[in-house]
Amino acid sequence: MAWRMTAAALVVIAAGSSAWAETPLNRDYFIGYWGIGGANECASRDTMSFYASGAWAVTNGGENPVEAIGLWELKGKGVTVTFSDLRDTANVNTLDAGISDVTPNSFTMVAEPLQGGQAPLHRCG
Repeated sequence: MAWRMTAAALVVIAAGSSAWAETPLNRDYFIGYWGIGGANECASRDTMSFYASGAWAVTNGGENPVEAIGLWELKGKGVTVTFSDLRDTANVNTLDAGISDVTPNSFTMVAEPLQGGQAPLHRCG
């Protein structure tokens, strides 16, 4: 899965896109389930979920369907997620990710700790 963290505090990667002007981003835009990597990930449950309550989760299709849980917040042109991997809940991580390539049904989170420095997400359902 493209979602791996290595440090408790992470640096924001600046990410811009002309799509910001075309697709208005607000808190409501993120709420829902997003396939990590591609739309086909929705069926295999490799997803990232943003909830209206501020809760956040990463799921996968393996033995433990919920991999990480936490809280999310929209900050300017980026998202901050504070979370714990369920295998090590005492270790709290913060990810500050820039957002790029925004369309009505997809966007890319950009941050150095993500595999390849980015995680493309596609709206499920």
